[in-house]
Amino acid sequence: MKHSSSAAPAGRGRTWSLLAAVVLCLAGRLPAFEFDYWPKAIVTVPLDPQWQFRVEEWLSFTDNVGRFKDSQTDVWLNYFGLADWLCVGAGYKKVYAQDDDDWTTEDRPMLDAAVKTKVGGFGVTDRSRLEYRLVQDEDEVWRYRNRLTVTSRRLRLFSISSRSFSSLAYMMMSLPALMRNNGGTSNILSFII
Repeated sequence: MKHSSSAAPAGRGRTWSLLAAVVLCLAGRLPAFEFDYWPKAIVTVPLDPQWQFRVEEWLSFTDNVGRFKDSQTDVWLNYFGLADWLCVGAGYKKVYAQDDDDWTTEDRPMLDAAVKTKVGGFGVTDRSRLEYRLVQDEDEVWRYRNRLTVTSRRLRLFSISSRSFSSLAYMMMSLPALMRNNGGTSNILSFII
């Protein structure tokens, strides 16, 4: 007896069905969704086997993708030569943000250290970042941020970050009741497919 090759494996179909059921159940319990869109472009230039130059550009659209919020440009110089499991870097971010009709700027020098390892066939990266935030017409602030990322061979499974957003394929769903923290930082889970 021959088996049909067009049938999908039962385990994979059950996983997607379970995921869809969980999302639908949770969606009914949340007070409201606000969609933000954050497209990001990255250009990486290897300078030699141990040095890397990177430029990132983020745009942010909020209010259900109906209003431009900000533009962020990052410039990084990373060094991979200290150890196979360690990457260090220095960077600079320039932010132009729009709040109603007012525009503000922010300069943000940054330092990174990322520790990389493998656990049970998955890649694990723990990145620590120190930022010095120079926001126009506000006090200067030092900020520490941490991000733990778990990856498989094919895709990034999840990332736990001190950012106050959750992303799914660059589409942001802000959950106001869960994420409002009066200006502090909160650790949440972000899924990236």
